[in-house]
Amino acid sequence: MRDGSTGAVSAALRVVDRLFNRIYSSRHNPLYKSGTLALSLLLFVLVSGLYLIFFYRIAAPHESMRAIQEQVWLARWIRAAHRYASDAAAIALLVHVLRMFSQRKSWGPRFMAWLTGVLLLLLFFVSGWTGYVMVWDSFGHSLAVTGARMLDPLPFFVEPVSRSFTGAVSASPPQSFFFMNLFLHVALPLGMIVGMWVHTARLARARWFLDRSSFLLVMGAVVAASLLMPAPLGDKADFFALPTIFPADAFFAFWLPFASAAPRWALFGWVAVFGFLLIVPYLFRPARKLRPAASFSDPKLCQGCGQCVTDCPYEAVEMVPRPEGTKGSPTVALVDPSICVSCGICAGSCQSFTIGPPGRKAPEQLAALKAWIPPAPVGKVLVLLCTAQPSVSARLRVALASDPGFELRDSECAGTLHAAVFDRLSKSYAAIAMVCCPPENAIHREGIEALSERLSGERTPTLSKRRGSAPILILPTGDGEEAWALRQLVSLREGRDAVPGDQVRAPMARAAAAVVSLVLMLGIAALSGISLGKPSGDQGLLRLSWRLPGQAVQTCVKRTQEELATLPLHMRTPEACTRELLSYRLHIRLGSGATVREFEESFRPSGLRSDRPLYVERDLDLRAGDYPLSVSFTPERADAPKATRLTFEGLAKIRPGRIELLTLKGPDTLSWANSK
Repeated sequence: MRDGSTGAVSAALRVVDRLFNRIYSSRHNPLYKSGTLALSLLLFVLVSGLYLIFFYRIAAPHESMRAIQEQVWLARWIRAAHRYASDAAAIALLVHVLRMFSQRKSWGPRFMAWLTGVLLLLLFFVSGWTGYVMVWDSFGHSLAVTGARMLDPLPFFVEPVSRSFTGAVSASPPQSFFFMNLFLHVALPLGMIVGMWVHTARLARARWFLDRSSFLLVMGAVVAASLLMPAPLGDKADFFALPTIFPADAFFAFWLPFASAAPRWALFGWVAVFGFLLIVPYLFRPARKLRPAASFSDPKLCQGCGQCVTDCPYEAVEMVPRPEGTKGSPTVALVDPSICVSCGICAGSCQSFTIGPPGRKAPEQLAALKAWIPPAPVGKVLVLLCTAQPSVSARLRVALASDPGFELRDSECAGTLHAAVFDRLSKSYAAIAMVCCPPENAIHREGIEALSERLSGERTPTLSKRRGSAPILILPTGDGEEAWALRQLVSLREGRDAVPGDQVRAPMARAAAAVVSLVLMLGIAALSGISLGKPSGDQGLLRLSWRLPGQAVQTCVKRTQEELATLPLHMRTPEACTRELLSYRLHIRLGSGATVREFEESFRPSGLRSDRPLYVERDLDLRAGDYPLSVSFTPERADAPKATRLTFEGLAKIRPGRIELLTLKGPDTLSWANSK
């Protein structure tokens, strides 16, 4: 189950990665930078939102948004960019979650990063929800009503949350409601900045934002799409209008149709999704015997150079005073096993061969070579294929299977390999090529950069002066770039100069990537304004909504002298009384003659202990027309003469697309809330 689930996600991501690598190259593939892409987009959203907030009025939310929409040259496209960047961030976050899951980066030392990431994802969607409600158009109204109905089953609310949007309390939400949404919409993103600090706290040299070229490409596409396709704005929200067709954002309202039909199940679905994400580290962590062991260092051999401290991507290594009884440098390296993820990069950093995961230190790497390295030099090109790239490796094996000039071997992460390994290999082969993960999608952070700098002499340990003359080429290759890697390998075998590192993108390729980015952003913009709902036609709605304070029957029994004698003095009352809150029955008679429709339902006091008021919230879909209406709301117990009884006799005038509300006016009078 564990391997199957992560493998399926990995396979799906590889398909998309293959397409994007061909367009952007692995170096600039935005899907490889999903985390920094999401954060850069959120920064843009925050800045643009702070600009728009100066035009927003909580006393007239929809009118202020209409005024923004009429400012063609600035505010309108900024609002669109604010919206489209949020949608793009939602996609980037989804890709980031799937990639971390597929790479099994959720358990062990990465648990805190996964947990905070899930919480940040929740805050992101709540912030987006409040933003759309702030607009208070037909879409914002639907989000507010559906969200409220989802929360109604929760027992800790004093009254049903959806009651605030039925029109029974007021004809429109109070200004405090919009102030609360505005506060949350601003406060949550600011709080997410603190959450991001915790999210990346265990990463050395954490990258928060995109590189300059990628940032300009993405933001240019966002701005261009905003100018070409302004964000939609629905009609002003109306408590007494049936929801019809309205423009909605597919990225933040994909759940809306289901939730409108089954709000309780939608709430369960959201809880299940985020609950599942929270327990992913426990469900998909490897069995204890399969978990890679943390690195360790022998203080007797450590020379105290500190290179492993510099290279560790997770700050799991520190220099501590040398133990007593050992000779050498004043300090030695010490690994914190609670932080170490067993990436093995420290094994390639150690000049004295003393640090690294068990079985993967430099001495073990050299010992493993003896099993297959030829005893005498051969005129072949050795191709080391990273095991973290199964699809790329498989394609290159097929392409090179019939070429005797190549020898292919599997290899662990490039960053783990010690320079001494390449010293030894260079004496036996005509050339060496390391086909590894792209740096942006490396299974272990910074490993490829570390190896490249060791081989070029920019970082210790470097290649020995006594090594062979074989050229060494590092080929970071993503899915879809196998043809490019194959050309470099053939050039290496033929003695021609190969292009090291990433592919060199031609100006036409850059232009094509810019066009594709714009097309993708226009697609996001189109999904940001899809149509939801359905025409009301000649349908209307009869709504019954009221709150009746708890009605009770008190029963008293006289105490005997013997009973009084057994009670403390302060409890010796002549009678023992119990108070029971009443349940009510609602009866509705609608129409006349052969078209009469009758409904009956029982209502119990709300609350966990059934000690709260009675709430009636019922909607009846009807065709437009006039209907004789009879309503009674009476206690189910006959021995409650003093309990309030509600009755109504009148004509329900149902209009197309409108909601007619029958509610409580005064202590015991039902009447229409909106004009007839």
